[in-house]
Amino acid sequence: MEMDYKEKVAELEKNQEESNYDEKLEWFNPDAKQYKVKVLELANEYKATFDNKDIIKKRIVVKVDGKKLNWGVPVGKTLSSLFGQLMKAGEILGGLENKEVTLLVKSDGKKRDYTILEAVSSASQGEMLDKELIVDGGRVE
Repeated sequence: MEMDYKEKVAELEKNQEESNYDEKLEWFNPDAKQYKVKVLELANEYKATFDNKDIIKKRIVVKVDGKKLNWGVPVGKTLSSLFGQLMKAGEILGGLENKEVTLLVKSDGKKRDYTILEAVSSASQGEMLDKELIVDGGRVE
């Protein structure tokens, strides 16, 4: 079967328009501290390789300290994952786009733990997140 190049180019152009690929944004790589993160766009999913394992990540365009950045968040499988916490915050806030969340990053020097405080405050009111999240922060899976 032969590829329809015209159709493929149209598809790629549409993807580029929808995901702002023409913008050369730096990547958000948070250190251990607290951040106010404004979600501007939930963009595409992509595959990344880490320790010879493929992981699916969600690219999110955010604004942190007045700077527009890409943020690659692994698509986790639990509510305590960073992705799960973001989805819980989105549920609570009525969506994530154009909303601000508080990100707390802790580090032991080897790994980082991420907590979205809006998701934790919901958990402390009896919602579905586990106790480990409240004590240790969410983990990137």
